[in-house]
Amino acid sequence: MAKVLILEQDAFFGEDLKYFFEDKKHSVQWCKKPDEIRGAYNNPPQYDLAVVSRCCDEYIPEFSSEELMKKLKELNPQKRIVCLTTLEEHTSQYADKIFRHPFNDNKLNELLALANTRE
Repeated sequence: MAKVLILEQDAFFGEDLKYFFEDKKHSVQWCKKPDEIRGAYNNPPQYDLAVVSRCCDEYIPEFSSEELMKKLKELNPQKRIVCLTTLEEHTSQYADKIFRHPFNDNKLNELLALANTRE
């Protein structure tokens, strides 16, 4: 069972991700409110897979999703990070994988595979 950290403000999509991982018997911590995301930035929790949404950039002016992924990667370089985005041109030097909308079963299964391949 992997520990999955979800940093996603969109209630609909965040709930879907949470349910998807819990249904596969993974432990999930979902940070959806700005204060919860700030808390994850200031005191990152333990995780095996972090799923970071680019929509956090719109709601948290103090730091970007890229800065958040950088901090998570610096503290846990062996752990996996996935970035969720709607931007076609988005790149990240800290994300192990970038998923662009729309999300489908194949992409969710890739997320699941990343959660199952802890280092």
